[in-house]
Amino acid sequence: MRKCLKKVGAAMLAMTMVLSLGMTGTAVEEELTQTKTERTGTPNASDTATITVKNVEAGLTVTGYQVIDADYNNGFTGYHVVDGVSINDMEAPSAGEILAIAAGINNGTITGLESEQLTDQGNGVYSADVTVGSWVVIVTAGEDKSAVNVYNPMLLSARYIVNGSNGTTAGGIVDATGNYTIGADEAYAKRTNGPSVSKEITGSGSGRPNGDDVAIGTRVSFKVTTTIPNYAVGETTQYKNLSVRIQDTLKGLSLDAQTLNVKVGTDEWQATEIGNKGSVNTSEHSFSLTLTDRDYILAHTGDTVEITYDAVVGEDAGVNFDANTNSVSYTYTTDPTTGSDYTTAEENTYHYTFGLDAELNGEGSQIPSQEIVKTGEVRNEAGEIEYKPLGGAGFTLYDASGAAVTTGYGMEERDDGQGGKVKEKVAVTDGEYTTDSEGHLTILGLDAGTYTLKETTAPAGYSLNETVYTILITPSYNTDGTLAQYVVTITNDKTDDTVTITNAATAYQLESQDTTRKVPVSVTTDSTGGQEIRNTKLSALPSTGGIGTYLFTMVGAVIMAAAVGIFFLKRRRDRE
Repeated sequence: MRKCLKKVGAAMLAMTMVLSLGMTGTAVEEELTQTKTERTGTPNASDTATITVKNVEAGLTVTGYQVIDADYNNGFTGYHVVDGVSINDMEAPSAGEILAIAAGINNGTITGLESEQLTDQGNGVYSADVTVGSWVVIVTAGEDKSAVNVYNPMLLSARYIVNGSNGTTAGGIVDATGNYTIGADEAYAKRTNGPSVSKEITGSGSGRPNGDDVAIGTRVSFKVTTTIPNYAVGETTQYKNLSVRIQDTLKGLSLDAQTLNVKVGTDEWQATEIGNKGSVNTSEHSFSLTLTDRDYILAHTGDTVEITYDAVVGEDAGVNFDANTNSVSYTYTTDPTTGSDYTTAEENTYHYTFGLDAELNGEGSQIPSQEIVKTGEVRNEAGEIEYKPLGGAGFTLYDASGAAVTTGYGMEERDDGQGGKVKEKVAVTDGEYTTDSEGHLTILGLDAGTYTLKETTAPAGYSLNETVYTILITPSYNTDGTLAQYVVTITNDKTDDTVTITNAATAYQLESQDTTRKVPVSVTTDSTGGQEIRNTKLSALPSTGGIGTYLFTMVGAVIMAAAVGIFFLKRRRDRE
């Protein structure tokens, strides 16, 4: 009888070992805790072990729900699936079963499960002491923090390390950066690092994808790239609501909405064809594309998203160091219970237009660049010739092809009604730009490159200056695409004299805490007046009927009178 009982006990012990060790067959735990909970008594329902999840962001809520429980009858006898949960093979729960359980917990169709909240231990580690069995772990937003990464459900087990009647337990450790596996097959990623978003200028003239120089009226092209998060895909998903949204904002450029094209994986379509997949909203300076069809998102989980479009540089574009900052951000669902989401930091590109005799840091900065000064000849009280600022001179600017620049803007002066002058930006469609009363020739909205400047209209009373000036604008950029400096070189074609003006930004900072737009802390210029272009008064030259004719007439009359006098004087002497 005693031998028989020993055989039965041995058989039960073997079965217990199979059942307990069978829990490792899910292959979802990379390792067991190194510190086991040693117990010398008979296993019982109060036994616990520590389960641990690694590489989870701080401040989130990590909760375990028991889906497989231990059986006891004067000791541990096996496992059973808890009520309300469907698992066909306790030794190897399928990915679909885990996802279905998580979905049921999140949507409220599975209730009454034992739950334990894992405690944040620091350094990305969360742990809790739980009773023996298997636990589905779900990561959701914290009290004051949304997740950056996407966390799919994970499975951990607390189990017995069978050694006779020993009740020693060990808990599973799972690394959230790994993949959920069934045997040797990967089912889905346990954690997807938060997808990033990038924006680049395609066909950039500067050769940089994040910073370029353009003229007003130029059409520029962009590409936005991101990915659909790796949401776990199964017959049932844990996410009640899913959405991803790309928000793009343009400063100084106008969106051409007809060029907005979207490609998700291999599925390509015009934004106007979005249909039930979501929605697209456009305005002159922005667009947002939102995908809300859960089935479409899950069908493209992990796929690359590319959005391409064109925009045109407008008349309101910033000038010189006033960057036309174009920003994109990406928002995606991270919390399976509430549908809460996370928005990435903005990714920026920068476009610059340049101006001659314009404010260095854009309109209102009160720091003039002073590349060109127009002066006219005047005589002071001592009769000496001086050159003073001269307004009303017309200049035509030609591009490298020899065509007049008719897309730029100038500054027009008018009376302010109080005895002063105010300046207004005006389009110069005929290509002739006019100096103001201070002699400044303001030309706005230029691309970098080579230009030719000629005076084509002289102010009344002045001669035309026929000198041709070659102007070269050369920018250089920081690695983030912001403008580091630009150099204006002006060369006189008659003397080959050159004036070089370097304008530089000392450093950049955020415009405010709420945006990533970068503006120069300060700008400097080594301009001391720039290129002076002089006009000579017409009155300084002889002309028919002018003072030159009178002078010659008077001199001739004097000479003739002297000759007559000498003639008569000589005749008198001859008689004598």
